Amino acid sequence: MIAELKGHQGTVRSASFSPDGQSIVTASNDNTARVWNLRGQMIAELKGHQGTVRSASFSPDGQSIVTASNDNTARVWPIGSLDELLEWGCDWLADYLITRPRELEKLETCQTPSNLAEAAPFLVKEGEVQARAGQVDAAVATFRKALAWNAGLDFDPEAKAKQLAEEGNQE
Repeated sequence: MIAELKGHQGTVRSASFSPDGQSIVTASNDNTARVWNLRGQMIAELKGHQGTVRSASFSPDGQSIVTASNDNTARVWPIGSLDELLEWGCDWLADYLITRPRELEKLETCQTPSNLAEAAPFLVKEGEVQARAGQVDAAVATFRKALAWNAGLDFDPEAKAKQLAEEGNQE
């Protein structure tokens, strides 16, 4: 197995590769079609049908997807390039990634300056937990990453980690 495509909330009715072999589209009983990369990461969700999406396939040029549904409609969705899909996926995942900075670290394509800056406070919170647990070196590294992601933050990583570690020891 190369990848497992997880995320649909209903039976997957069909799956097919894009003409360039770099993406996969699936259709599901959950009324959606989804576009995936070859690592099994969802990069787009096509919502709007009111019934099971029975099939989905790419156009020969890979620029569109057609879906057919039990709601008695077929829809054509513009797709564009893989870069456009990735940008769309990053936008769709932004709130999730911002509140889970370690997941954002895994998706370089989603590491926009604004996403990094917004995720930095969540890294600070993670560093605070590490420091209070006595993991001073890990906390310092986490704090440094937060500072690198958001230049508007202003604190000394070592001093902050040591202070929180001491507070953690007093509790």
